[in-house]
Amino acid sequence: MRNAPVAEVELRPLAGIFEEAIGTLRQELSEYSFIALVGSVLGALAVLLCGVINTPVSLSLIGPLVALTALLTLATCAAAFGCVNSHMQPDAGSAALAMLRRLPVLLLPWLPLLIGLWAGSYALAAFADVIDKARVPDTVQMLGLIGIGVLYAYPRSLTVVASFDEELTSSQAQSLSAFVVRESGRRVWIMWAIVLAPAALMMALSLVVTLDTVTGALITCFFVGAMPLAAAMQTLLFYDAASQIELAPRPAATAPRTATR
Repeated sequence: MRNAPVAEVELRPLAGIFEEAIGTLRQELSEYSFIALVGSVLGALAVLLCGVINTPVSLSLIGPLVALTALLTLATCAAAFGCVNSHMQPDAGSAALAMLRRLPVLLLPWLPLLIGLWAGSYALAAFADVIDKARVPDTVQMLGLIGIGVLYAYPRSLTVVASFDEELTSSQAQSLSAFVVRESGRRVWIMWAIVLAPAALMMALSLVVTLDTVTGALITCFFVGAMPLAAAMQTLLFYDAASQIELAPRPAATAPRTATR
């Protein structure tokens, strides 16, 4: 006898999540803009300063500092967006304090990425002469680092949002993020494509012309400045998928068969 069909999980359309995220950000535009502005300025200054010093150590710090700035901006915006979901008035200062309280849980999943970016960037800068003799273009080197970072970060896309659950540890937040990302299908890829489209377009244009310290700082502004939208969409995606998956009916357990003679 065939088992009864199990109802499929129905998730909200991504267009509806995007519309709600934009509407929420518009209501408190000043707070989210201030958070994005502070993060963008700090990230751009870090890129400019490291580029001006122009040593292997300073150049190797650009990637980790940009990633760290984006992470902290994303976490602060996620904390502010959580206030909206709790029917509270979002405040940049309160959101920053909430982010700092959960800072160890927020940072721990991303330490391997930050260390890996630093090690890879330092190797490329220290052995630049050898790499140039091998005729490996700078574009390929940079895209390789970005690709490795994307592969590491994608399963952890929703870790920041999950980390604000006081009952979860960093490893539990990572596991929950990976599960929700896997169950959400292509929705997370599409979300990141929407959020990072301006920064990706700016990077593509800079690669066609030239990529220097100034254009790197400008790309950082576009990248970090998109974190409020990323936080809003991540929060809505996470809780929508988590609630639907939790409420989805489980397959009925089959009774053990007894041998018949």
